[in-house]
Amino acid sequence: MKISLIVPPFNLLKEGYGIKTKLKRGNLPNLGICIIASCLEKENHSVQIIDAEALLLTNEQILRRVKGSDIIGITITNAHYEVAKTLIRKLKDFEGIVIVGGPHAVCFPDKIMDENPRIDFLVMGEGEETIVELINALEKNYSPRAIKGVFYRDNNQICSSPPRQPIKNLDTIPRPALHLLDLKLYSPLPDQYKKLPATSWITSRGCTWRKCTFCFQAGVNAQPYRRHSPERIIDDIEWLQKEYGINEIDFLDDEFFINELWVEKFCNLLQERHMELSWTAYGRADHVTKKMLEDAEKVGCWGLYMGLESGNQDLLNTVNKGITLEQVRQVCKWCHELGLEIRGSFMLGLPGETPEKAQNTIDFAKELGLSTAAFHLTHPEHGTKLYDVAVQQGRILNKEDWTKRTKVAYLPDGYENTAQLEKIQKRAFRQFYFRPSYIFKRFLKIKNIQDLKREVEGFKFLLGII
Repeated sequence: MKISLIVPPFNLLKEGYGIKTKLKRGNLPNLGICIIASCLEKENHSVQIIDAEALLLTNEQILRRVKGSDIIGITITNAHYEVAKTLIRKLKDFEGIVIVGGPHAVCFPDKIMDENPRIDFLVMGEGEETIVELINALEKNYSPRAIKGVFYRDNNQICSSPPRQPIKNLDTIPRPALHLLDLKLYSPLPDQYKKLPATSWITSRGCTWRKCTFCFQAGVNAQPYRRHSPERIIDDIEWLQKEYGINEIDFLDDEFFINELWVEKFCNLLQERHMELSWTAYGRADHVTKKMLEDAEKVGCWGLYMGLESGNQDLLNTVNKGITLEQVRQVCKWCHELGLEIRGSFMLGLPGETPEKAQNTIDFAKELGLSTAAFHLTHPEHGTKLYDVAVQQGRILNKEDWTKRTKVAYLPDGYENTAQLEKIQKRAFRQFYFRPSYIFKRFLKIKNIQDLKREVEGFKFLLGII
């Protein structure tokens, strides 16, 4: 069958960061939809991926590209949902089958099916096995009722089959079908790479903590933690370097630095195979150890990314982050000793925050000696405990346009109005990035023309925010 897989149009820099300047950075391959494509190609289906986000396509341009398809598959995140709804409405004349999946579909399957009568099927949870079984059944005119993990319609009634269990052995999953993408369209943000070409990769699924009130991974439909073997990931890296000339990888696992033995084996294999790789990864302050960082630094790791959220211990406790400020300080100290850069992200406007506590967060970010810091407005995501709390408090704002991450979506009682919170966010960026000591350190890091280009792009990115 001829299948079109779609990533709906969403301008990450504009809608996610509020960037007003034009930067061709920030898009990374949608690995999930690429893996789905691989699974379908193995079943001899004809597949195209339409990444409208990277291609900057309008809905009308998408409709022209899907002509002749038997099936359209659309991945939906919370940020994508409104634009996805618009796209789905425009498919009224499409004679084929429409299937949706993705994180937002997991959160609200009934709601999505009810609001979008043009959707024929919704894949619940991990889709690699479900989508293959579903499309093969449709091709043979079999009933989809016996396929686990599917929402469907029966006499205008929304029905669902039993849930499908998550895939236990991730090594059985094929590699993403990157050959279906134009990789020239993808490049990390200025602070997220040292060498090009660069891409993202994932070694695991799920989170070991799963308790943060603001995170989808803490919801009832969150995935259990599983991980590829180190051998599989090393083979993947060799493939990426050979086939696509990749020099750097940003590992996007919720937690890469979680198991000392896994990290040690991974680093040893990189060394044994004499592989040169520049890379960064994520970690939690309560799980990262000095040994992990030492092993990683020896084989090309140059940076650690941490979600730090706040410089106030009481606010961290409120959102059940599970880390302490002292743990954060310790990990940052280790990174400085090893010469590793630290990227940190914070949430302004958490429940219980006041302007004074926001300033504590800004001061904490400066104290840690972070290479870069992001100060995001708290945006309670659908399907999280924080969203439920915000709804109960009646503090949800901008319901009419939930995709606007640059607008205040939740206003704590400690703030007088949204303008006050927005002003503090801009103050955070100014105080952190325009310190003479910080600017001087960034200047000292410039070793070549590529470093200079990154710094210029980063400056433009920053100006676009503030």
